[in-house]
Amino acid sequence: MVTQLTGVVVTGLGVGLGLLGLVRGAGAEYWASEQGGTEICISYGYQYGGSFDDDGAELELEPAANFGLSGSYARSDQPGLHGEGAYSRQRTRVNLRQSNVEEPEYVFDVDMHYFLLGAIYDFPRSRQVIPFAGLYLGAATANPVGDRYDTETFFAFAPVGGLKAYFTPTVGLRAQARLLAPISLESGTIFCSNGDCAVSISAGSVLWQGDVSVGALLHF
Repeated sequence: MVTQLTGVVVTGLGVGLGLLGLVRGAGAEYWASEQGGTEICISYGYQYGGSFDDDGAELELEPAANFGLSGSYARSDQPGLHGEGAYSRQRTRVNLRQSNVEEPEYVFDVDMHYFLLGAIYDFPRSRQVIPFAGLYLGAATANPVGDRYDTETFFAFAPVGGLKAYFTPTVGLRAQARLLAPISLESGTIFCSNGDCAVSISAGSVLWQGDVSVGALLHF
């Protein structure tokens, strides 16, 4: 996990430095968002973390790659404020770790889907390089692969921050980090199969996941 995450971080830093160099070299005098409009981003990244505790047992998600799609709109009279919708998907393995057992036990594969709506605000440092931050609210679904276990749905929120860099008025790259937080709104058991459930959780339990990603950005 550490090696994979380090690779993603190093790659992200390399992409960011390359972006800054290319943008500075372009010498353009525009800010793609200053007139408002629509932005679309297709991204690829790495999602890690996530576990539920249950009286000495822990159900944990392995780190794995994810892909995402987001779309935002900014009005011309408020060009720095974007309303944004975002979707992302991660397929990973779910393991059960017992307190008295050294190695975790594989349980099943799961697709984690996030459906989020929120607001993003730009903090332009120049007309080409634009840091941003925002907050999403929405839903997360944990869909076990196959028909054995039930699909679970959670309320979710996710703070986000990152950097957009434009090569032209319509094309750029977007790098971001998010803290994904699905929350159980009620107590109960989850991932059940014929009355046999993987874990019991209490109301307010949070499945914290981190996410770093880079994507192609289109503005029009």
